[in-house]
Amino acid sequence: MRKYLSHGVGVNSTALMLLLIDDNVEFESVFSDTGCENPETYEYLDYLQKRGYEITRIIPQVKEKRGIYDNLYDYFWSWQGIPIIHRRQCCVKFKKQPVDKYVKQPCEVMLGYDFNERKRRRTKNRKQITFIFPLIERKITREQCVDIIREHGLLVPIRSGCYLCPYQSKKTWKRLRDNHPDLFMKAMALEENAITRKSGKQLYQGGNLSSICPSGVQGFNGHSAYQEVVISRRPLTFSKPRRRRRQENKLTSYLEAEK
Repeated sequence: MRKYLSHGVGVNSTALMLLLIDDNVEFESVFSDTGCENPETYEYLDYLQKRGYEITRIIPQVKEKRGIYDNLYDYFWSWQGIPIIHRRQCCVKFKKQPVDKYVKQPCEVMLGYDFNERKRRRTKNRKQITFIFPLIERKITREQCVDIIREHGLLVPIRSGCYLCPYQSKKTWKRLRDNHPDLFMKAMALEENAITRKSGKQLYQGGNLSSICPSGVQGFNGHSAYQEVVISRRPLTFSKPRRRRRQENKLTSYLEAEK
C-alpha cells in the first residue's frame, strides 16, 4: 500500500520525514500550498529541497460557484470572508481535500501530530485512506522533534501556518507586522473587506488588526498600501454598481479617517 506524509514544512512533519527516511520507509512527502503560508515556511521548503529532500508541492484548485481558487486570499476576498476559528474551512478546502485528491488510493497518509497533541487524533479514515500518527505512537513530543531535526544537522523551522490564521496570538500578529508589513497590510485589507459585509468577524481575536498598529496603519506607508491591496483586486468585490460605489466610499472614508 502506498504511503504519504502530509508535510506542513513545520517542526513535527519535518522530524517525522527524517525518522521515516532513517527507517527506510518508502513514502512521498506532500505539501499542499495555500498560497498564504508564512514566507519563512516557503524559505524552509526551498532549504529542504536544496538539500535533497523530495517534497511534492500541490497547488489546490478549489471550485466554487464564483470560480476556481488556487489560494486562500483570493477565495476569502471573493466571498468577503475571513478564516474563522472552529470552522476550519480553510484547512479542509486548501489542505485536506487537495491531499485526498492527489494521493493514489488505497493508501496510508501519515500526519505529524506529536504526543502532546494526541487529543487531536480524531481524523476519521476515508473510504480508501487510512490515517497514521507515527509521532503519537512513538510518544515523541514537539521538543523531541526539535532535537531530531538538530541531530540531522538541519535548521529548525518556525511553526508552520498561514499568515491569515485566526489562531495567532497578538505576539505573532505583531511579528508579522514588524517582519512582513506588506502581508500584514493584506491581512488587514481582507479583514476590512469582510467587515464591509458586516460579518462581525475578525482575524485578530483581540480586536481589529488596525488596533495592533500604534497609529492605525501609519508607519507602514499604510494609506497607499491599503488602497493598493483593495483597488488591485479584480473584479471588485461587489459587482452591482450601487454596491461597488458603497465599497469605494467605505475605502475613501477609511483612508480619510487615518490621515
